[in-house]
Amino acid sequence: MSRLGDLFTTVLAREFAAAATDDGVKVIAVTTTASLVAALAARRMGAADLAIAPGFGTLDAATRPALSLGERALRAGASPRGPVSDIFVAVARGLIGVVVTPGQLDSRGATNLSHIAGTHAAPRVALPGSRGLPDNNDSPSRVWYLVADHTARTLVDRVDFVSGPPPSPQRIRRLITRLGVFTLDSDHGWTADCLFPDVGAADVAAAGGFPIRVDPGVPTVAHPTPAELDALASVDPDDLRSIEFDGAEGARRAQRVVAEERQSR
Repeated sequence: MSRLGDLFTTVLAREFAAAATDDGVKVIAVTTTASLVAALAARRMGAADLAIAPGFGTLDAATRPALSLGERALRAGASPRGPVSDIFVAVARGLIGVVVTPGQLDSRGATNLSHIAGTHAAPRVALPGSRGLPDNNDSPSRVWYLVADHTARTLVDRVDFVSGPPPSPQRIRRLITRLGVFTLDSDHGWTADCLFPDVGAADVAAAGGFPIRVDPGVPTVAHPTPAELDALASVDPDDLRSIEFDGAEGARRAQRVVAEERQSR
């Protein structure tokens, strides 16, 4: 039985490697520790030339997984920099794969990272702000939505605020949760591409959120191979990829890692 953190990150790394080798994606724009670990692992899984973009103006960077160092970790070492326009040109050409972690994602593929309930001036829950979602959500570049907890709290029929508009037809939009991998079709909504081990259609329906079609015979995600597990361990020796899946143990590990990172600043 695979640990959920290993399985989740391996699935994402496979997605990155396939996008790079099959579809010409040159850069992965990471937003979370898990996405960074997956991008680093994808380099060891057949996409050696895949670049990692940690922020505007940087199309590639020497990186290391961290929890609290922010751009300091993502830009460790030398990284070529260019005009901010380079990023937007690459996104417009479909050369960048973008990872987003929305506060809400809806049945149309619209995203929200602004606020939940209330008004924009007086929200009940304030989120970080829309950031790049207005540009990314309808770009021709590939977008992955990471929502580890598959619940009606995040997966909603309609977002409370539209940070990113529903993507146009033919855009490749994939959702990865702890239940599986799902694709948005502009005509048919969300469909399950594959489910995690021991997950079935009833589990997806019971989790709530927007409707997701699970066809009979939908494949099960393959467990990580020894080579994939070795790739994860080599790029993430502190197992940061599993913190959000490990409950109280993950919280304790996060506290230890953050304390160590503070000492390293």
